[in-house]
Amino acid sequence: MRSLKPVLAALVALYCAALMPVAASASPAKGDVVAQVADEIVLDEMLRATGIHNVLEREALVATIRLEIDTLIDRFDGREPSYRRARRIHTILHEKFLAEYDPAADGLQQVVRQGRYNCLSASLLYGLVLRQLGYRPEIIETPGHLFVSLRVGERVIYVETTAPLGFDIDPRIATGGVGPWARATDETGRRLSRSARDEAQVWPVRVDQAAGFAWINSAWKAMESGLPLEAAACVRRAERFLPEMARRAEGVNMLLSQAFREAYDAGDFEGAQEIGRIGLEIYPGSTSAEDRMLAAAHKRIEIACAANRPADAAGIVDELQALQIDGFQLQGLIRSIGPTIVMSAARNCHWDLARHNAERYALAEPDSLLTGRLWDWLEMRRSRSRTLSEGVCLETLSSRRPLASFR
Repeated sequence: MRSLKPVLAALVALYCAALMPVAASASPAKGDVVAQVADEIVLDEMLRATGIHNVLEREALVATIRLEIDTLIDRFDGREPSYRRARRIHTILHEKFLAEYDPAADGLQQVVRQGRYNCLSASLLYGLVLRQLGYRPEIIETPGHLFVSLRVGERVIYVETTAPLGFDIDPRIATGGVGPWARATDETGRRLSRSARDEAQVWPVRVDQAAGFAWINSAWKAMESGLPLEAAACVRRAERFLPEMARRAEGVNMLLSQAFREAYDAGDFEGAQEIGRIGLEIYPGSTSAEDRMLAAAHKRIEIACAANRPADAAGIVDELQALQIDGFQLQGLIRSIGPTIVMSAARNCHWDLARHNAERYALAEPDSLLTGRLWDWLEMRRSRSRTLSEGVCLETLSSRRPLASFR
């Protein structure tokens, strides 16, 4: 069981007081199409994040979950938001839906089909119901766990949704794993790590943002299945729902680093470069993300040149120049790999491509002696090729040896 700071409860209350309205809004009308569509979007995204990729299947599941929620809401129609009603909803959810705790049960389809749930799916279901009934719930993330907060009048209430007796608890219990819900705290302990500078240790989000946590969980599951590129794509999707993720969840950066290493070590340099690019999207200006992307790009360029595909190699450099990468880092790559592209282009008689990349190398390389040698070598190769029969490249007359240095 983790030790907690004594001020945790006050910090949670402070967050919720700042983010939640003083009074609950009126319950949306039954025919409020805007509210229903918003919930359906949230449900669809949660289903996608938990592995339901077929559109028709998702539509059917959304309709089923929507019907279950509406049926429950009908029992409370016309009543004002109150403490008693919020407690009753929590009790009914455990009686009707939340039958068996399962750390892996992120999806609401598992709740309605099998009664299996974890802190994410239980908190989302409770939050969606409360939102339809006029409350303004927040989902609170602490390292490895989620619970719900809501305001009734001037009072902030905390709900440990994984436990039948979890309504209106001390928030230290929800975060500390005390009592019958202690098992809930080991769900995703390694999935999100909190910065030592983030003293609050709590992260309140809107109900519709909870899909981001499902995508983070899916990212770790993809890593465990040996799919690092898919894991990085899940992280990018999560960031759309959790714009504070880069600052709040240092574990995400660790995940991207691990994903890159696995793709790179497996020889999937294209995937590794994409993982580096995703990291740069989420952490703009990150030196480590740039280093990863450039290292993978270097390997891809080497492979393309060795396979006599200089246009592909040059295209990789073009892609990098289009990104907002540190100019010094990119120039270092061009100085390192530029001559290899020029030599590959020359060997295949792609003279315009060779000259273009020689010019690009000259702009990046401050040593005029090196650039002069490359130009001399290129002109020598081009002159020799003119003595051959039309349409025959010099390289066709020799074996396909590895590219030699122009020096």
